[in-house]
Amino acid sequence: MKKILLLFLAIFLIFNNISSEMSDSRIILGNQQSDKIKEVEKHIMNFYVAYCTWMDRGIDKTTGDKLVTQYLTNKLIDKKKRVAQTNGYDLVIYAQDFDQTGVKSLAVKHIEGDWYAVSYYNSYYQHCVIIPLKTTILNDIIKIDDIVELE
Repeated sequence: MKKILLLFLAIFLIFNNISSEMSDSRIILGNQQSDKIKEVEKHIMNFYVAYCTWMDRGIDKTTGDKLVTQYLTNKLIDKKKRVAQTNGYDLVIYAQDFDQTGVKSLAVKHIEGDWYAVSYYNSYYQHCVIIPLKTTILNDIIKIDDIVELE
């Protein structure tokens, strides 16, 4: 009887330890994912603040080109040019221009997977603009890979 009790106790302790280790690894993995999401959100925010400030101030074209090259993939740069030519708006901001009210109201939120949403208040039309975008990692650098076009 003692042997059976000891066997049950040993099995219980083994499974309890395995369950605890799995739970610990899920917590660690969750924290790593959360840190990665925050890093990507910060990266997107840095781009949008710099780009929108550039748009507001009308600084030289070279500055805007450098920002676009640094933060967007080549595929998205081509799409941005095509949308500007065919539809007449800047795909990055869903508008033709930008002001300080918009810059101050910028926010970035993780949606799911590699998808994020940038939002800002458009004071001219008096509404919130939401821009869904997808990120990727190229050569260990976070890049914005796609922005959904307006319909």
